[in-house]
Order: sequence, then structure tokens, then C-alpha cells
Amino acid sequence: IPTILLMIIFGWGYSIYHGMSQAPSNSYEIRVLGKQWLWTFQYDNGKTTVGEVFVPVNRPIKLVMTSEDVLHSFFIPNFRVKQDVVPGMYTSLWFQATIPGKHQVFCAEYCGTSHSQMLAKVVVLTNEQWD
Repeated sequence: IPTILLMIIFGWGYSIYHGMSQAPSNSYEIRVLGKQWLWTFQYDNGKTTVGEVFVPVNRPIKLVMTSEDVLHSFFIPNFRVKQDVVPGMYTSLWFQATIPGKHQVFCAEYCGTSHSQMLAKVVVLTNEQWD
């Protein structure tokens, strides 16, 4: 009985984890590069921004991230998402912004002397602004 109960709890937890970690198939993908001490964002159309990422409201966004130098951690408190960014490895994170405006991004992993200044903004645009 305890084993069956444990398997039920494991299955339930895994299904919730899988839903949180896998981005929906219609996600807009943005590539993120972390380096001491800034974030760079590259879009599908070839444009690149530094320190600001622009996303449409009410659309799933998938960030594919890597680091150029040391371990970083991409953290958006308003969306309750955080993911380590590791050199030589790709990690991903997804979110869906529902409130237009600017939201703060932090590096949540100590990455050197200017770690506290490694900030960025997520600028959530309305559909008209995004078009």
C-alpha cells in the first residue's frame, strides 16, 4: 500500500512538473546570452537587444539560454520563474506575460564583482505595439 501511494504521488508531481517545464508548441522563441555583467537577447528576425527583452502580451515565450563565461541565473520575480544559465550548455525557460509594462530581471547567482548590476527589463507590449 505505501508503494502504491508513493507511485500515485510521484505520478501526480511529475505531471505538474512536466506541464511547468515544457513550453507550449506555439511559443515565441528568444535566445538569451548571459555574460559578465549583462544579458543579450536575440530574436528570430535577427534583431538583438542588450538589457531589454520585448515580448507580446498573452503569448507564451520560450527563452533558450546560455552563458559566455560563468554560471548565471535568470530570474523574473513578477512571473515567478528562475533558471540557471550555464556556460557550454543550453537551458530553457518559458512564461506568459499577462500584464503590459516593464518587469525587472535579476541575475540570482553570484557571478563576480558587478553581479548586483546585472539587470535587465522585460518589456511586455500590447498586440498593437508588438505588430
